[in-house]
Amino acid sequence: MPTPSDRPSDELIYQYLGAAVTLCWAELPSAARDQILRQADDVIGLAPIAQPRNEIVKLMLRRAKAQWAASLASVRSLQGLLACDRGPSGSATSDPSRKESAASRESASDMVGG
Repeated sequence: MPTPSDRPSDELIYQYLGAAVTLCWAELPSAARDQILRQADDVIGLAPIAQPRNEIVKLMLRRAKAQWAASLASVRSLQGLLACDRGPSGSATSDPSRKESAASRESASDMVGG
C-alpha cells in the first residue's frame, strides 16, 4: 500500500485535472463550460486572481489560436509537398503510372474518334 509520501500532491493532481479539462474543453457541452466558468469565480482556498472567468476564457482562446495556427501550418506543409510533386504544367510528374494512365486515355479517345 502506498504511503502518503509516495502519492502525488493534491496540487499536482489538480494540475492534471486542469490540463485534462483544457484538452477536452471544446468537446464539453456549453452548459458544462458555463458552469465551470461560473464556479471559477467562487473558488476559495487559492490565491485570488482578478476576474478568473475572464482569464480562463483568454487562456482557452490562446490555446484555440495555437491549435488553429498549427493546423494551418500543417495544411500549408502538405500543400508545399503536393506542389513539389507537380511539374510545370501542374500535372503530377513523379508517378510514372499516372503518365501511362493519361496516355492510355488519350489513345482510347483517339480510337473512338473523340
